[in-house]
Amino acid sequence: VDLLNKVGESKLRLLGILEATEQGIFEVDTDGRCTFINRSGSELVGCSVDECIGRYLGDVIKIVGIDEGINCLLDTDELRYDEIVLERIDGSTFVAELSSKQIYVGKDKSGVVITLVDITDRIEIRKKVEGSESKYKLLAENSTDIIWKLDDNNRIVYVSPSISNMLGYNVDEVIDLEIFVLLTPGSMMNMAEGLEQLHNKLFSIKDSKSVYLELEMLAKDGSTMWTETVCSVLHEDNDNYFGVVATSRNINERIKAEQINNNLMIDIKSKNELMEDGIFQKNFLIEELSKIKENLELKSNEKDKFFSILAHDLKSPFAGFLGLTQIFANDIDSFTKSELQEIGMNMHESANNLYKLLENLLQWSRIQQDRIAVDLEDFSISMLIKQNIDLQIEVARQKDIVIVNMVADDCMVRADISMLNTIFRNLLSNALKFTLRGGKIVVANSKSISDNYVCISVKDSGIGMPAEIRDNLFKIDQKVSRPGTESEPSTGLGLLLCKEFIEKISGKLWVESIEGEGSTFYLLIPLAVNDDRGFRV
Repeated sequence: VDLLNKVGESKLRLLGILEATEQGIFEVDTDGRCTFINRSGSELVGCSVDECIGRYLGDVIKIVGIDEGINCLLDTDELRYDEIVLERIDGSTFVAELSSKQIYVGKDKSGVVITLVDITDRIEIRKKVEGSESKYKLLAENSTDIIWKLDDNNRIVYVSPSISNMLGYNVDEVIDLEIFVLLTPGSMMNMAEGLEQLHNKLFSIKDSKSVYLELEMLAKDGSTMWTETVCSVLHEDNDNYFGVVATSRNINERIKAEQINNNLMIDIKSKNELMEDGIFQKNFLIEELSKIKENLELKSNEKDKFFSILAHDLKSPFAGFLGLTQIFANDIDSFTKSELQEIGMNMHESANNLYKLLENLLQWSRIQQDRIAVDLEDFSISMLIKQNIDLQIEVARQKDIVIVNMVADDCMVRADISMLNTIFRNLLSNALKFTLRGGKIVVANSKSISDNYVCISVKDSGIGMPAEIRDNLFKIDQKVSRPGTESEPSTGLGLLLCKEFIEKISGKLWVESIEGEGSTFYLLIPLAVNDDRGFRV
């Protein structure tokens, strides 16, 4: 009983499968009568299952063009027709794939199984495709452009006969070659990039499935030809990627014209650039000359004003000196020895001050003419400061002023000794001049703004400077001279020399001052080349 049940279930499953398939399936006995037909077979022949069962199959469907008709299927163990025309009861026809196979029970024939697949639509599509291919082949073979078809390995599987006129090859000579063989090295890279772009566009909805390239192709005779090549994607019926179709057009003349045009444009651009450069240089020279003129006029005005100020400052000491000489010339007999000695000392001091002024003026003049050479060497700045303090010690003693040198003995600088002597002599002289009796002057290391410089300060406890003097102290055309605390003469020329000299040795000079509290002059001086002893603070 179980076995019968299983057989029944298996039969039902088999019938379900036969009914579900889209193939028409027929079973006929040895007399050609239908013993089974599935739903698809019934629809295919246009006859219900009940109408077909027990009926001779030749009455239901006929094989067109075969005299034996259905009987040929009964007499042969196995037959297959890939394309055969069948006629229904109503007289309509269709094209089908047909296969038949004899059924044996033991050694005896029991009938035939026949399967049918309607391929009418497929045949129609094929005819249309063949018609299109024929039409397009006709167009391709009569086109003056080269039409290529490449497979997915970039090999040429079709090329139009126009390749002979354009590149000199026969069609057979290039079939199955890689397209790259017919390109110059530079165009090989362009083609590879173009095909890669085309492949990427396969996965894009927005991009058109084609690329435009300008390729230089190799002719059979070794010459080259520029072509305008458009590559497009080729698909099979199921829309799978199949290869590439390309069209190449001769653009040699256009490329030559473009090259001539480009050369002309380059030539014009070059000439324009030369002209623009010439105009720029001219304008630049005019601007520079204008600046030089303005600078010369400014310097001339500054020097004129400076000499005017200097002449005014020289007038007083010379007037005093001339007055003393007149006394000596006219009234020398009316003075005592001690009075004559005092007048002589005053004359000596006036002459000394005038000499210092003239010496500074001479040095300043030489600087302006760039006649002073800079001689750099390494030396101890502390020793140089001590020497200049010693030169001023008598003046300091007379005013009861203390000068303290706090600069370390081993602080080595690279500078011009003569220039630094002039700088410190003037700074110490000024500090003494504007410091009251009983005051103090300190020379010391101060904080620096650079690792390659030492900063030296000269600080006094003097009368300081008002802002209008401090801010114009190093300007040649401004009057900043004023007498010292004991009417010592001053022209301001010494500080101009200090600024010129410190800049000559790549240093810097500036001042901080508060009126009534004293002044501090700062000097930034380059350290010796191998000095690593901590003065870079």
